[in-house]
Amino acid sequence: MTLMTRLSRLMRADLNAVLDRLEEPDILLAQALRDMQEALATDERALAALQLEHKRIQQRRKVQSQRRMTIAAELDICLDADNDDLARDLLRRRLEHDRLDSLLSQRERDLNARIERLAETINQHQRQLEAVRAEAALVSATHADTEEPRVYADSDSAAPVRDTDVEVALLAEKRRRSS
Repeated sequence: MTLMTRLSRLMRADLNAVLDRLEEPDILLAQALRDMQEALATDERALAALQLEHKRIQQRRKVQSQRRMTIAAELDICLDADNDDLARDLLRRRLEHDRLDSLLSQRERDLNARIERLAETINQHQRQLEAVRAEAALVSATHADTEEPRVYADSDSAAPVRDTDVEVALLAEKRRRSS
């Protein structure tokens, strides 16, 4: 997430603080979670594309290496036969392959650096997403505790189970089982 995105979220949060109190915090938090998941998915797709490009470059460098070995063998034959004209042509091709390999090598190093940076960014975003999920569960549990129970005309009927009650029960059950 870029700095601009974070700043715009902060400004929106400050400007809409009153509206947030009036709106359902669960809905807002759920939307924030969806936004974060979408950003994470976008980063993961970008990482997959970079890794695919890296693989293609590696394959191309492998082909270049094989071609250089073939040229080296042909160059040996030409030099042994004292055929300087063919040797010059082969040397030109070898130099072209060497330059191309150098460019591919630089491109591979650049891609490696980009992949490492993006992977670290994805890891940070995943940690942030997990923190927000935990906070959402806490807010959901707190919100469920502070909600006033609904009063029904028929006092003998049981109140319906709310989604927040189910979420709190799920968290409690998970905690109980992990102990």
